[in-house]
Amino acid sequence: MVTVSAINIDTTTPANSTIDVDYTFLASDGTAISGHYEGTLGIILD
Repeated sequence: MVTVSAINIDTTTPANSTIDVDYTFLASDGTAISGHYEGTLGIILD
């Protein structure tokens, strides 16, 4: 599961676009893995 809390798209400089997400998923052994990422999206190719 991925929950996007915020996303900001910079159309002038796409590499400056940012995102704030929380994520949770299950590993193949059934272990739950969760975390948070807040940062740039890097280079967006169209």
